[in-house]
Amino acid sequence: MIIRILSNTIAFCDENLDARYPIKNGLNVAVNLREALKEFSAQIEPFARESKAAEKGCTVGLVTVVVDTPYMLVPTDELKGGQETKTRLAEQMYRATISSADLQTGVGGGHSDVVLHSAMPSLQATVVYDVESDLRIVIEDNFPNHVFQHRCQQLWESLQKEDALCVTLTDRHLDVFAFRQNRFRFANRFPQQSDDDTAYIILSVWKQLALNQQKDSLLLLGDSDCAPQELMQSLGKFIEPKNIKYQHSEDGVCE
Repeated sequence: MIIRILSNTIAFCDENLDARYPIKNGLNVAVNLREALKEFSAQIEPFARESKAAEKGCTVGLVTVVVDTPYMLVPTDELKGGQETKTRLAEQMYRATISSADLQTGVGGGHSDVVLHSAMPSLQATVVYDVESDLRIVIEDNFPNHVFQHRCQQLWESLQKEDALCVTLTDRHLDVFAFRQNRFRFANRFPQQSDDDTAYIILSVWKQLALNQQKDSLLLLGDSDCAPQELMQSLGKFIEPKNIKYQHSEDGVCE
């Protein structure tokens, strides 16, 4: 089973399960998750039972928990040593880089948090991110055999061969990234505000990467079935419109 903790919903997904709980404002994500587990207890109980019976790390009964907190990318070869050393280095880098203000923009992270890291061998990079301590406790109590994953990780790994500037559109932020020869060329997160601000950010990165407005491509990814026409029209004044594409990306998964 996959649990996706996003800005507005907590989703429980499996082959025969698609249960969604709307996050209630004013309650932290751990409390929301407890309420979601109560509401869908009948559907989720078989997965919880299997997770508790399985050995930790075993693929049988493994629950993947996807969070969307502030992140940083680190070349994998910069995190050397054993697991404890890598974890300590990752945490030091993260806390020195991510500000308190940035932590407020995430879902599932915050000041009382645990810093995690996930290696992406095909990209030779490691994503470092935080998970709220209370959220982690709720997960460990209910699904002992689990693994955390950042929302962007699956997108990056699935799009690493994409020859385009890629932008994920959410109600909180933009994730802008590009690759060259299966390596990150650019990756950063920006606050989501208006369409004008979004267009300005995208065009600024476009210029920074010296992309060609006639030859290079822009791929917009969002959870809406409908393409953002106003944004695409604004961008089309500076980028060849036929090179601007929109792709539905449900919960951060490309379709």
